[in-house]
Amino acid sequence: MSNNVCGVYKIASKVHPDRFYIGSAVNIRKRWSRHKKDLERQKGNDIFQNHYNKYGFDDLVFSVVAVCDKEELMPINGIIRPEQFFMWAYDPYFNVNKIAGSCMGTKRVFTEEHKRHMSEGRKGIVFTEEHCNNISKAQRGKKQIIKKLNPNYHTNSGSWEKGNVPWNKGKKTGQTPWNKGKKTGVKPSTMFKKGDVPWNKGKPHSEEHKANLKKARAQRLPIPDSEETRELKRQGSLRRWAKWREAKKKRIKGAN
Repeated sequence: MSNNVCGVYKIASKVHPDRFYIGSAVNIRKRWSRHKKDLERQKGNDIFQNHYNKYGFDDLVFSVVAVCDKEELMPINGIIRPEQFFMWAYDPYFNVNKIAGSCMGTKRVFTEEHKRHMSEGRKGIVFTEEHCNNISKAQRGKKQIIKKLNPNYHTNSGSWEKGNVPWNKGKKTGQTPWNKGKKTGVKPSTMFKKGDVPWNKGKPHSEEHKANLKKARAQRLPIPDSEETRELKRQGSLRRWAKWREAKKKRIKGAN
């Protein structure tokens, strides 16, 4: 693989060939390194992470499915078209999100309500002494760097001066819990207590009851597609992918 390959990639399992991951990246080599680091740090999605924890890196095979231009990977209405075509075609097992979305080229904007929720969620947080020491160690040396960049750092009106009184000295910080002084929960008389014997202990389910449970569970589970249906869907998605790419090449050629 060259240093900078742009396109759609696939991460498959050797033990379970039907399990794989579909993704896209402007630089596939860097994305593969990112996947490895995330799995090592236990930051992958649950399905992918559990598989890695059981089988390790030796079970994963990385390959390039399609090479695309960077412009082709730009999301249209929030969807990366090349990646989405292959996700429709193969229905990847490791992909938790079945929609190929991306924030490439966009900036996340929070609403005022979202900002207010984040602000309220941070109020009243008290750091432990260990946490404060870690923050202190991380901040050491930064003031000297700022002073070199801005010689008037300590002369600013907002800078701290020796002898000043903190604005929050003597003030109580934190919020009062909404349920302070209120009784939360009422223990019912039928509540299970330690030492009580369950009413159904030692009573096995009847065959009829087992059959009803099995039938109810089968109705809740989705009916899987047959191999023939999956193959038809796969071929249809690949045809749409080829048709979409050919149309895009014609538009680019016509514009030039």
